[in-house]
Amino acid sequence: MLCLLPFEIIDAIADMLPQHSVRSLSLVSTRLYAALFPPLHRTITFRARNEWALNIFDVHPFFRDHSGSRAGEILQHARQIRFSAPIHIARFHRCVYNSHFFLPASSHNRPTLGSPHESTAHQAFLNDLSYQIDQVFAGLETVSIRSFQYIHSLSLITDGTCPHAGRRLEGLSSLTALTDLEWEGIQHPFEMRTLCECLRQNHRRLKAVSIGLLLDPNVPTSHEDILKVFWPPRGQDDCTPGEREWFPSLTSLTFSRLPFPDSLLPGGQPSPFRALKALTIRDCPNEQRFLQLLARAKDPLSLQHFEICSDYLRDSEDRWASIAIVEFLLSFRGLRRLYLKVANFPRFLPGLGDAIKHHQATLHGLVFHERRLMPIDAERLFEDLRDVNMASPNIPQILRHSSPAALGLCLRPASARGLLLDIPERSTIRLLHLRLSGEERNHRHLRREIVPELRRDAEGGLWSRSRHGPTVAGFHLKPARKRSEAQDFLLLAQWAFGRTGLPALQILAFGDFSHDSRYREQQILIRRRRIGEQPYPRVSSDGEYRISSSFCLVESDDHSLWEGLPLDGTQFLSACPGTGLMESPYDL
Repeated sequence: MLCLLPFEIIDAIADMLPQHSVRSLSLVSTRLYAALFPPLHRTITFRARNEWALNIFDVHPFFRDHSGSRAGEILQHARQIRFSAPIHIARFHRCVYNSHFFLPASSHNRPTLGSPHESTAHQAFLNDLSYQIDQVFAGLETVSIRSFQYIHSLSLITDGTCPHAGRRLEGLSSLTALTDLEWEGIQHPFEMRTLCECLRQNHRRLKAVSIGLLLDPNVPTSHEDILKVFWPPRGQDDCTPGEREWFPSLTSLTFSRLPFPDSLLPGGQPSPFRALKALTIRDCPNEQRFLQLLARAKDPLSLQHFEICSDYLRDSEDRWASIAIVEFLLSFRGLRRLYLKVANFPRFLPGLGDAIKHHQATLHGLVFHERRLMPIDAERLFEDLRDVNMASPNIPQILRHSSPAALGLCLRPASARGLLLDIPERSTIRLLHLRLSGEERNHRHLRREIVPELRRDAEGGLWSRSRHGPTVAGFHLKPARKRSEAQDFLLLAQWAFGRTGLPALQILAFGDFSHDSRYREQQILIRRRRIGEQPYPRVSSDGEYRISSSFCLVESDDHSLWEGLPLDGTQFLSACPGTGLMESPYDL
């Protein structure tokens, strides 16, 4: 039947299907292939197959397999072209131009990249890339190249420590149709000027903006200008009301490592963020000034998502940052996702629990990650303590008045059960995430420790039952024996998914899920076993093993896990990361 539909209807159907489904559908018949040819090639990706040969993309095989005019026919339908290189192991904080490598025994008659013995190696590497990319662009029609000014989404990650940083970025101010802008690694003044020009040029269309700085403390910058861009310029009295609107469509805003100045605009001013629905502030010094400014604006915010990482070593008497968070949360209603990561929260500061309960009617997801930082010398170096008694809020008391579907806490598995026992039986928690802090924040082999415990469970004898719930066999007879954290986690899982645990719980996560799969070995994700699902051995990347009859091990890329949740499960697990997207070399 599909083959008989007009091409316009087939094209409309293709717009609603994922790319792999479009590809499968195009194989049904020659007519469908002809109809789906344009959407099939809207996105083209060229890849470097080997991370040690990043300058060798599969451009040549593309032109070889599509000889003659065929390659041009494909490229003229392209609306998105990607060049991808799989760097899995090597991570450079400096441009390879400044790195020193040993000269290999055989150079194969080519200069070695980064070799101090060959000054042209870096240029040869760039020339390889340039030649292959030029080949692709040569196949594009002139009209396609002109249409690049209508790019809607732009994502940049730049390394300001590279001596070639900032080259050829001036053209960003020529883009006039941006709706999504993400730029991480901004450092130099000319990069900030380029960013400000781009923001001004696209202020009417931008819906999502994410800005991350990488500042050298020894280099003066004008980062205050970035904040000033978000307030309308003066002298617009002769403009129409529509022209006077400044960032009218901005619904998502993220700041990372952006120092907020002391002299922000005074409170009571009209807010430029009236359409804002999501605000994320990560590792921004002096962030309390910005929060107070928003809290005291004439127009209250209508946020649905708020995330803040206020993770600095402060004096125990420094309460301004904590007070600003409380004041900000009390200034509006309707929050659905609240992700907090704070350090040294004052133990006798009331209000945070009330501020969270202020949004209890709408709150779906709550992360409270508290770190205790203890200074150890006069240079403000600190020790990160773990598993301290949380100063605030009183989580069990909050959960008696609200019903979040997802909860993230920084606790050891052994301590988590003691806290969760006070949660009422009608708990609606469906996703529970135990996060890491302290020295265990870089728990490198968490997965490797827990999976063998699951195998031991399959062999029998590890788990036993008592009237007090599941216990490790033998351990209740020898209380002096110290259990491993892996065993404590599995004890928690047995209780949480058991009859006396959390009745609504579907997913239990443990570890660091930030930045996709960067910390894969520090991630454990299990789900409740479905009714009727057989506890037979299952095959996974870790081998064949059986898991408890109440839960099983799963992968975070299984999208069916998040079905029915009122929030994005992947985003929830990665909230408030322990490290930045880019590691600053100035923090080392």
